[in-house]
Amino acid sequence: MTLAAVEEESKNAFVSKFRQAMRIGSRDECARLVRSNEVFAVEFIIEDCESISGGGSDALEEEINALRQAWKQGFRTEFVDRVYEYFSLIKPDARTARQKLSVRYRLVWKEFGSTQAAKKTTEYARLGLEFKGLAMGFEDLGDAYMASQAWVNYGIAFDERLNGKKADLHRACEGYGKGVAARDLIELRDLFYNQTKERYQALVHGGYSSEEPGGPAGASTEPVASSPSVPVATTFEVLETIDEVRRPNYTADSIYGIWDALRLQGKDSKAEFLSLTESSMKVIRVSAAKAVVDLDGDGRGDVDLPLKGKPTPVRVTIGSGADERDWAFLAVIGSDQDSYQGTRFNLAPDDNQMSIFVAPAGCLVGTIGGTAVRILDDNMDGVYGGPPLSGGTSASSRAVSRRTSIA
Repeated sequence: MTLAAVEEESKNAFVSKFRQAMRIGSRDECARLVRSNEVFAVEFIIEDCESISGGGSDALEEEINALRQAWKQGFRTEFVDRVYEYFSLIKPDARTARQKLSVRYRLVWKEFGSTQAAKKTTEYARLGLEFKGLAMGFEDLGDAYMASQAWVNYGIAFDERLNGKKADLHRACEGYGKGVAARDLIELRDLFYNQTKERYQALVHGGYSSEEPGGPAGASTEPVASSPSVPVATTFEVLETIDEVRRPNYTADSIYGIWDALRLQGKDSKAEFLSLTESSMKVIRVSAAKAVVDLDGDGRGDVDLPLKGKPTPVRVTIGSGADERDWAFLAVIGSDQDSYQGTRFNLAPDDNQMSIFVAPAGCLVGTIGGTAVRILDDNMDGVYGGPPLSGGTSASSRAVSRRTSIA
């Protein structure tokens, strides 16, 4: 029997035992099974949520609810809720694109395994770049779980274990760091997460957290002639509504349930914009119906955050000293009667949790050569007009821009 067949048999045994424990109402046994079989549990949760997004049934809803309770009891995170929410709100075109990307991922992952078995070291870099392109594609679709899987495999493809002295530890560090960040988004802090984070921190400590001068491995080191930069005067503007301008970002529309969200719990809980890697800004829930923005990380509120059922712009400053600049985002809380594609959801806050849905609202406007331009920070990283990102070298890979656009 092959290793894959053994794993499949073990997974089926876990699923069977879990369903049996669920039928007799043994929550403790369900939690124990999930805790001791976390890899199979994660796959089981993803598969059930995928099925629910395609239609679902009462039996599936009952099963995912049991998995939710077992996961919270065993791991004390909101992972199942995060995944369930993603698949419940995914649009049909995004679901189709995700399915195609998942098929491609499985093919690359299988090839990566056979390449390691055959020790074809010359193929690791190519497959690593394939994984990077896939990771960026999953990020565009909002799938943090698959993005994390692809990012970590990208890191592995360039790490010392496979490449020895020829390893590109800057790329490995990049992959591990982004894989950890993606798992943090969905609160999936499993053994895979812990092992990856440990390796990432070791590489950061070793000074590999940014690429070496000269660019990525394999890039030309020849000097490239560039045009002189031209300063352009710009002014900061706040977009009052999400559809004030049209942008190439499927989450930038009026359906706030698919926006990024700041996940808060009870009073005094905190959340941060993970995309703002150079900012210490946090959002603090100070009471059941009030939250504030702490700009400098001192634990005190500097800006009131309006908690309304209508998207409301919030203007803040980020950076410090000469780098201080204006920034803005739209914020809205859900209701207990929200609906999406004919399904009703309760997105309202309560005493134990609050989701504040946020979207980009800051932009710079100016004139270049007589043409008016508006530069948006659509990926909310605090950079207006960030450089494009590209991934992959095969026909299946594609250039992927940051969600920063010019409208």
